[in-house]
Amino acid sequence: MPYDADLIPRTILDTIQLVRDIGFRFLWIDSLCILQDDDGDKLQHLPHMDSIYRCASLVIIAAAGHGPPWGGAQQECMAAR
Repeated sequence: MPYDADLIPRTILDTIQLVRDIGFRFLWIDSLCILQDDDGDKLQHLPHMDSIYRCASLVIIAAAGHGPPWGGAQQECMAAR
């Protein structure tokens, strides 16, 4: 699926690249797959999150940084200092 990299936060772009690099075909990103400003969509999907994570082959989390624009590569550079 084509996307405009200028509109996607660095953390998500880094994750997309990682998933491609390790040969996975599918990626679930909560903030993109669940409409964040739609309570109805959240109520529909949140009860099924256990199934989504239980069936995952790999779970990637952003555990550090200053929000989605931070990105994984910047975290690695900061950790090396």
